[in-house]
Formats: sequence, C-alpha cells, structure tokens
Amino acid sequence: MSKPFADLTESGQARRLRPLALAALADYDLEVTGLRLITNGWNGVFRIDTPGGPCVIRITRPIPGADDRSVASEVEFMSALAAETDVAVPPVIRSRAGELVTVASAEGVPEPRECVVFGWIGGPDLARRRSAENWGKLGELMGKMHSFAEAWTPSADFHVTDYDSCIPYGEPLVVLEPGRTELYGLENLLREATEVTNERITSLGREVPSIVLHGDLHQWNVKVKHGVLSPFDFEDLLTGAPILDVMTSLYYVYGDDDYVELARAFKAGYESRRPWPEREPGEMERLFFARGLDLLNAVLLDGSLELGSDLETFVKRRGRLARVALSRTQTTRL
Repeated sequence: MSKPFADLTESGQARRLRPLALAALADYDLEVTGLRLITNGWNGVFRIDTPGGPCVIRITRPIPGADDRSVASEVEFMSALAAETDVAVPPVIRSRAGELVTVASAEGVPEPRECVVFGWIGGPDLARRRSAENWGKLGELMGKMHSFAEAWTPSADFHVTDYDSCIPYGEPLVVLEPGRTELYGLENLLREATEVTNERITSLGREVPSIVLHGDLHQWNVKVKHGVLSPFDFEDLLTGAPILDVMTSLYYVYGDDDYVELARAFKAGYESRRPWPEREPGEMERLFFARGLDLLNAVLLDGSLELGSDLETFVKRRGRLARVALSRTQTTRL
C-alpha cells in the first residue's frame, strides 16, 4: 500500500474503505452476509446485506477545518425528526454500545473515519419521479421539517454552521482569484452579485429567526416509494432562514421547462404546512446565485471534479443567476 490514499481513484479508495467498514460493523449486532459499494463519489457508502434485510453504512469523508459539519449533530437531528414526526427519514441504527456514530480505522486509510449505519430506504429518487404532484409533496415535506425545527430544542452538544454567506461552510472563496479559472468576462458581474447576495443573506440573519435547515434537500436526496417521500443525506445541516432551504431545493430545476409548474406545486405543498417564507416577490430567485457560486467554488477547490468543455456553460449559468440577483432579469411570479 505504498500509493497515498489521496492519489487513488474512487474505486481504489473504496477498496481500502471496505475493511474500514467491516471494522466499524464489528461494533454492531448485525449478521453481515454481504457488503457492496453503492458510491464513493464523496463519502464511502456501502450496502450491508443481513438476514433481516439490507441497511447502509456511510464512511464520512473528513473535511479539514470543517469542524461545524458534526456527524453527531446530524444524527441527533435525524433521530429526533424520526421520533417526533411522521417524516420518513432512514432510521439511524445504534451500535452495540448504544452509539449513533462509530469511529473506525483501516490500513491504507490515513485517518480514522466516522461511520453511521442507516436503515434501508428503497425506491427511485425524486429526479426519476418528477411530477407536480411529487414536488407538491416535497414542499409539504419541507414545511413539516421546518415546523419541527422551529419548535425543536437541541442538546447542548448540537452545533452546525450558520448559513451566513454564499459560501457557508468556511471554504475559501477562490472563484474570483486572478488566474484561478476562465470567467469569460463575467468577473465584475460575479463580484457584484457576490457582494449583494452576501448582504442579502446577512439581512436575513438579522431579520428572520434561524432554524435548523436540511441544507441540501434536492431531488437526488429524496426517495419516493409508494407515494411517500423519504429525505436522506442530512450531512449539510445548517442554521438559517427557511427561505435558504427552499431556494436550495428549487435551484436545481430553475430554468427547466417545467420549473414554474414544479415551483408552484412546491409552494402550495409548503403553504399547506406553514406560511411561504418569501418576504417579497422574487426574493427566493434572487438568492439562487448563492447556491450557484458555492457549487462553482466547490468545483474549483476539488481537483477531482472536472468539467472540461462544460466549464463555459457552467460559468455562464452563474452569470445569468448573477443578473437575477442584481434584479437585471425579471423573476417568476409564483
């Protein structure tokens, strides 16, 4: 194992993570009959086969300096949501010692990794069951989660980061660094939109009570089975204004032919549970730039995320979002 872990391919890293998963599972009362890789795109995620049915182990990728991304806080919120609501989150399975998070090591993996075992949730993701009806259910689901979060009292140990800027998790903003990437003449536009959007998010923090947000409830982080939506991947929990969570969900369909239909269905579903969080028409769409900038920044920080010839399209979409943020393009009336 002379090759450094960071220099391995995703599949090569996964082969080293497999023994780590088995080491973690030794702490659980599970009869493991099979262990199969699901993905190692970010975290290492394996399907566990047992006589009682499948479950999942997630080996959490460490992020240097991102201490606010607390796995313990993530599973605390998930467990409370499952216990106190009918939201169909995957159950967190406790170890033999009663722990929700297990730390394990393996040869060839440079540091111990936090591991969580989740119950299995079946069905396709929402992106494959895209309809106004299901997006209405997604809005209702988020409304339920926000109402729960508003009333919930976390433990003294609960700590997640605040959504206080376009780049909320503390990574350096590299998009505007000279020579970092080709911005196709959009440098000034992106800089101005960044400043305006950061001010907008700061204003939200002053004027709107913060709650715990999922932070990443997009259409690939929701399963649909027998008409029931199950949210997962709570790793990006944040605290902030509810509109920032809504914005994240709708960002990924903005500009699509069915955007208005899906957004209106989402809004109706959300309003069946609580008031819509926009304070003025178009406020949500003017915040889309925050998510777009964060994703572009992540691509530039992570050398494994290659866009190739798609970089120009990717950057220019941020330019369109910047014009919306600066009120130079009309927003959709929902």
